[in-house]
Amino acid sequence: MALQRSLLDHMALLLLTIWLLVKIAASVEPPMAKPNCTASCGDVKIPFPFGIETGCYVDESFQVVCTENNTVPLLKSTKLEVMEISVDGTLKVKNPITFWNCSSKLVQNRQSPNLEGSPFAFSQKNRLTAVGCGAIALMKLDVSTIGGCLSICPNHNEAINKSCNGIGCCQTTISPSVTAFNTSFDTIKAEQMKDCKIAFLADQDWFTSPSVDISDIVNFRLDYVPVVLQWELKNYSTLQVLGPGFEQILTNGSDNYYNSGDYYIDEYNRVIGYAKSSCRNLFISSNYSYNRGSNVTLQCRCPLGYHGNPYLDQGCLEN
Repeated sequence: MALQRSLLDHMALLLLTIWLLVKIAASVEPPMAKPNCTASCGDVKIPFPFGIETGCYVDESFQVVCTENNTVPLLKSTKLEVMEISVDGTLKVKNPITFWNCSSKLVQNRQSPNLEGSPFAFSQKNRLTAVGCGAIALMKLDVSTIGGCLSICPNHNEAINKSCNGIGCCQTTISPSVTAFNTSFDTIKAEQMKDCKIAFLADQDWFTSPSVDISDIVNFRLDYVPVVLQWELKNYSTLQVLGPGFEQILTNGSDNYYNSGDYYIDEYNRVIGYAKSSCRNLFISSNYSYNRGSNVTLQCRCPLGYHGNPYLDQGCLEN
């Protein structure tokens, strides 16, 4: 009887040990930055291909400068403050609000940065938003209008709300892969041109979140709003830096996967993911986007059942 109890105790201890080992293995976080590189600035994580020190970013477009006693990250190429970086191909930055004829603002007519020639573009997750009465906000590219909306106020006491249906506030979607534009204003009544007008491009999820109070914008308590940028790796020198084999993916604008380990296939025998990482090159025609020529981009992801940074060797760990 004592022997049987001892065996049961040993089995329980063994099962507990196995369970603890599984939990420990599951809690291991995959690397996000390159070895010996600073992985965060303040509360913002800095994953490769972004980086702070020389040798820690894939090229200068992805360099982050950690300012204000190492608490505020700035994307050096755009001089915008970084709020969040995702290895899924997006980052969130602070974008200036454009004020026009607003006496309470010392700095007028600030514009969004010009991203032409960079690996960044404004995401379609953003909305161009205008707040106020009788304001027509326009997105201009050279002499062409590529977006705009009209905000009217039948009743000047009309409450501005987040529906942005054109009464006190209006919104419009933007075209894919926009890299440069200027915000300008027009009005349906000439005498309203002298009125204060406000417009901004902002992340729609932020705008509709419960924590955002539109009165902060109307009453000039905000100078910047979050905007989502897309990022991509798109030139041959960049692909070579990523490591042996990655440059093989650049093939005359075709759409191919790079096999970096054991792979998974779907029911049609198409490769859909790799154990270490899954990468594909994507040809983007100049007909697809504004102010952007034809180019080949590289996109990587961790396959289903894995998480981490697919741009690092052994960067994807099993869930």
